[in-house]
Order: sequence, then C-alpha cells, then structure tokens
Amino acid sequence: MKNFKLIKTFDVAPILKEIEKTTLWNWMNLRRAEGLNHKSVDDIVLRFNPVQSMFTYADFFNELGCVDYFTQMYLPQTMQLVREFAEDKIIGRVVVAKLKEAAIIAQHVDEGDYAKWHDRYHFVITTNPAVNFFCGDEKQHMAVGEIWWFDNKTEHSVVNLGNSSRIHIVADIRKF
Repeated sequence: MKNFKLIKTFDVAPILKEIEKTTLWNWMNLRRAEGLNHKSVDDIVLRFNPVQSMFTYADFFNELGCVDYFTQMYLPQTMQLVREFAEDKIIGRVVVAKLKEAAIIAQHVDEGDYAKWHDRYHFVITTNPAVNFFCGDEKQHMAVGEIWWFDNKTEHSVVNLGNSSRIHIVADIRKF
C-alpha cells in the first residue's frame, strides 16, 4: 500500500476513559464551516493554528504555526500519547475527531504549505466494522489501538456505514 502505513499499536483504554468523560466536543469547531468536508464530524481541538487575531480559512492551508489550547489539561493522557509518538519532532494540529454513525467525510485533498510540511497520523480510539478509509485507489479499515500514517495530500474520504461513531486522534507531525 502506498497511501496507508500501519505504524504501531497502543493501549486505548486510558485514552478512551479520558474521552468518554469529556464535554468539550465542538467547543471550537473550525472544520464544520460552509464548504468544508467535515460537517458530520464532532471535534475536540487540542492543538491548532492560532485564532486570536483576524484569519481566513486560507490561512489554515498555509500557516505552519500551531498553539496549545486549554483542552489539553482535560485530556492529558491523550496529549502524552501524541508527544511520546512524536518524540523530538514538532507537533502540528491535534484534534480528537468523532465521525458520526451513518455519515461520511466527502472526498477532498489537504492542500497548501501546512499539508506539505506535515505528516498525518490517525490514532484509532473507537470504530466499527463498517468504517472504511479511502485514499487514492486504496481502501483501509483501521482497527482500535492502531496508529496509521496516510497520504492526506492524495484524494481521500471516510465512510461510516455503521450504527456507532468512529473516534480518532488526528495528529500532524512536522516532516523536516
């Protein structure tokens, strides 16, 4: 497979316990705006581009800088998992993403300087057998407790035909 690579596995139990307790879903949901492909996704933003000043959605495609948000103090084990995985590399965006049951993330390509400078990883927290990730001409079901790299610069989509949500930690790690 050229668009997906299984990197390693991890113990999902402490992360799941932390996420199950949270009420932080959609406290800042930048990915559900008109014209974007993530309308069926609830997010917990842990690390993202700064939004304290004027910005446009185009800025998110090109700005490399990311900042920590207060939500990290409520999900410390989640952030520790990402930090340990990243080792000494720069961490970009970190979002806990819940794709609702019977929902899709439409085909799209992540573009701009941000996508060029970061690798995208999915840490699978929950899933069901009817969740499939498509990238280029490949299809992949990601199992609970797996960490996957995938080529987000190739056209991709996700389909959840099941009757339960799929939760992933989506983490970007600087390449260079």
